[in-house]
Amino acid sequence: MRKSILFLSWRDIKAPKKGGAEVFTHEMLRLVDTKNIRLYIFRHSLKGDKKKEVIDGVKYIRKGNIASVILWAMLTTSKIKRIRLRVDQCNVHRFLHHFGFQSLREFSLFIKWHESFG
Repeated sequence: MRKSILFLSWRDIKAPKKGGAEVFTHEMLRLVDTKNIRLYIFRHSLKGDKKKEVIDGVKYIRKGNIASVILWAMLTTSKIKRIRLRVDQCNVHRFLHHFGFQSLREFSLFIKWHESFG
């Protein structure tokens, strides 16, 4: 059975205010062999967003609004099987993933994209 990696983020590759961090994360994840690992990115939903979509093997889940996103993240991601790693993708603010989530391996990914990088 495949293991899962869950990224919690305020923005993703389709967000109107996406930046270099979201592009960088997506580009890294699209190179992962998804035969053995399921990749998920969760963020809040904006008007016109698809609630779920797969882009380059990465499953994007978008639910809730800016105020309810953490509750939706807990409810939605609790249904994902075999999460082995939870990543709090932090570009501006942490996702506060430690509220209500089961204990498992986790780390925060801090990405600062500087305009001189490209």
